[in-house]
This record gives sequence, structure tokens and C-alpha cells, in this order.
Amino acid sequence: MDERVQGEYRKIYSELLSLVMTVTAVSLLVKFLCFDYGLKECATEFIILIGGTLYLAVRQCMLGLGPEDSMPKEKRRKRMLVSFIGALCGYAVAYAVKSGEVSGHLWTDLLCFAAVYVFVYFLAGRLTSLFSACREKKYGD
Repeated sequence: MDERVQGEYRKIYSELLSLVMTVTAVSLLVKFLCFDYGLKECATEFIILIGGTLYLAVRQCMLGLGPEDSMPKEKRRKRMLVSFIGALCGYAVAYAVKSGEVSGHLWTDLLCFAAVYVFVYFLAGRLTSLFSACREKKYGD
């Protein structure tokens, strides 16, 4: 198969992955907010969202690719900020809808969520950079 055709297949698959993840996230939100489903009823969506993301991260590390390979640092920072704000807003809305009120617990929960989110983001970045450096060293020698 020609390299251009393979590139187009990769583009289609990446768009499909984005579409599947978006539809799964919307499904999860609808189940939580509209139907008052619990965690047990939404297990499939959690598995898809978390498992898919972990699979991509593991494959990326196995291939020796880091996030710095795919986009510039400024764009990564903007994406992190947008995802962080979106996650906080989504968490706050889901909390308010489920509990029916905005209480003091919301702010402490948001603070804990924000701390864990930022910690995991930077930890994942450090790990992928470390794996990329190890892979580079291995093939550089």
C-alpha cells in the first residue's frame, strides 16, 4: 500500500477515535445529568474513555513518541488549560445537578479535583518525556 494511502487511513482512524471519544463523553454526561444513572450503569463509558486514553498513552510510550513530538509547547499549554477549565466546569455542573445545590463541599471537591488533574497531567508528561529520552538513548547508541 502506498504511503499516502496509509497516511489517509491514519487520518480517518484518528478522526474516528475523536468522534467515538466525544460521543462516549456526551453519553456519559446525558446518563448522569438527565437520567440520574449511577456509576454502575455507566461502566461501559468509563471503560471506553479511560481505557482508550490509557491505550493511546501506552502505545505512544512504546513507540517512543512524546507529546512534544506532535505539537509545539505553546499549543500543548493551551490545550491543557482548555481541558482543565472544561473539566472543572463539567465537574461543577454535574455536582450541582446531582446534589441540587451549590454548597461548600463543591469548592473543596473542585480544589481536590483540580489538584489531582494537574498532578496527573504533569506526571504523565514527565513519564512520556522520560520514556522518549530512554528510547532515544537506546537507539542513539
